[in-house]
Amino acid sequence: MTQEEVAERLGVGNEAVSRIERGRVIPNIVRLIELAEVFNCEAAELLGQASFHIDDQSSRMKQLLAPLNQNDRQLVIDLVENLTTRLQQR
Repeated sequence: MTQEEVAERLGVGNEAVSRIERGRVIPNIVRLIELAEVFNCEAAELLGQASFHIDDQSSRMKQLLAPLNQNDRQLVIDLVENLTTRLQQR
C-alpha cells in the first residue's frame, strides 16, 4: 500500500503519513487505531514492530521466520549471525 493510499484512507495528506513512517511524528492513540484498521491488524502489532525492546524485536523475527521453510530459515539465521559478529568487531 502506498503512502498516498494510506493518507487517503486516513483523510490526511501524504506528508503526514511520511512523517509517521519516518518516525518524525508519533501518532496518537486514535491515529494508531486507525492505522491498525487500515492495515487490518491489531494496534499492538504496530507497536511491537516499531519497538526497540529486545523481546519485541525477537517476536518480530519469529514472525518473519515462521512462513519460511527450514533451509530458508537457516539461511536467514546464518546471515544474522555473520552480520552480528561483524558489527561487534567494529
